Amino acid sequence: MTGVREQVAMALAYESVPFKIDAQISPADAEGTSGLVESLAVQLPYCGRVIKFHVLLSARGTALPPDVVFEEEAAGDFVELAQLRSLLAWREDNPAALLEFLLELRQLYQHHQRSLLAAVADEGIASECICLEKIEGAEYVVSLEGSSPKVICNIPVVLSSLPLPIGKPHASVNILYAQRQSPDVTLTISSALEALLPDKAPRPPVYPREMFLMDYLALVQKALLVPLESEENRRNFFKALTTTFGRPVEWDNHCTRISFVVPGKKDDPAHMLEIVMPDNFPAEQPTLTLQVMRLLPGRTSNRVLREYPYSPRWPAAELASRIAVCVQETVASM
Repeated sequence: MTGVREQVAMALAYESVPFKIDAQISPADAEGTSGLVESLAVQLPYCGRVIKFHVLLSARGTALPPDVVFEEEAAGDFVELAQLRSLLAWREDNPAALLEFLLELRQLYQHHQRSLLAAVADEGIASECICLEKIEGAEYVVSLEGSSPKVICNIPVVLSSLPLPIGKPHASVNILYAQRQSPDVTLTISSALEALLPDKAPRPPVYPREMFLMDYLALVQKALLVPLESEENRRNFFKALTTTFGRPVEWDNHCTRISFVVPGKKDDPAHMLEIVMPDNFPAEQPTLTLQVMRLLPGRTSNRVLREYPYSPRWPAAELASRIAVCVQETVASM
């Protein structure tokens, strides 16, 4: 039974496919002649679905190739177990034997899904699915239920420019293709990416029916990167502001707003300057609000500045310097 445990441990350690395996050991029969039979309940993930089956090992443990029983009768129609290379080459001393069997089973299921594309009358949908095979980790399932076939795709998104864990998708795009309908899209974010994003995770872009899949995936990447790049730009801008205005009164972790005290000259009161950042900074300029901290007769209590000298191409230090000049001029006029 040690061989079984070693094989299970190796399969569970395979990070590219998160198999789930529960081992159950059956006792010997009444005569004690059959020994122990190891039964492994396996969940094989594929395209957001799970293929469930039981791997039955003989009384001799891993000495002989296993038998397989699928939970759904039709689930095993895609494979002839007697022809599997991994079972024909099964060796008791190979700790990766179970893993090789599971990977081959998964590969055959993928080939089975491609064979089902022949039932999809929409050539555009079928060709997009074939393009998916060029993307590492992308998967699709053809559903023949109902009046017309549907195709469900799951596509990993890796953002290599970000400080995120390597080797795992940072997001996944789930697409439902149906004939004569616009694709239905959902976007799933990894916990590592979610920790970097601002408070609101981006929604998936609209997917027009006439757009090619590769073009759409580029839009998805942009939708994920823009908020993060904007936050990095805002953070650099905040550093420039602190150099210009001094220590801020308050700010938030995602750099959406920051405030400073602007001292008055001589007997003039100080003002509170609040800067609210747009989501797509620097494409859009921040909003400035000046609030007098001690109201004097005949003076304006506050002023909102939405239009002032601004260019998204200016470096952060220059933008902060120009804002300081604008603020001083506004304070003098209040």
